[in-house]
Amino acid sequence: MNALDSITLRAILTALQQMDGSLPLEVQDQLHSVGKALPENISRLHIIAKSYIPLSQKYRIARIALQTGFADHLRFTAPEVDNLIAEQDVEVIKIAAKVLNAPDSVYEVKELTKKSKLLNQILRQFQQYKEIPLREPSTRAKLAPESLPKMASTSKAMQAFLDTFEEWADVYCKLAES
Repeated sequence: MNALDSITLRAILTALQQMDGSLPLEVQDQLHSVGKALPENISRLHIIAKSYIPLSQKYRIARIALQTGFADHLRFTAPEVDNLIAEQDVEVIKIAAKVLNAPDSVYEVKELTKKSKLLNQILRQFQQYKEIPLREPSTRAKLAPESLPKMASTSKAMQAFLDTFEEWADVYCKLAES
């Protein structure tokens, strides 16, 4: 699993844990389809999260917070730490499979958080970095659909890329200030 997939998976679990109620059936069904094909379909979680506004807001905050933590990790990386992250990724995939395939992913992640040291560690990392202020997406990200070919999948992929690029830019700006 690459670094972005790792962050995406952790961010969706964090966002689901922060939800107040169950997801709509349509969103839950989309999560089930991803959960059945983990880790291959992790990148689809980003698109699913962005499609449901209450989840999108929590996902965006979690993603930026976790990316900040990951960027800090990169500054002080050591082979032992990289091995630990790889081991944790295997456990995160197992947890995510349970959560995404559950009848109610929000309830499931909250129950698993009570038992899982790893989920609690991810939530602590989120709490540590969630104070980073978010800015609204710039107009750059909103210009793309008119200039892209009329293929919907290309447009959606480009929008996801631009949103992710802006989130990373925010993280690097905050790191440069610290």
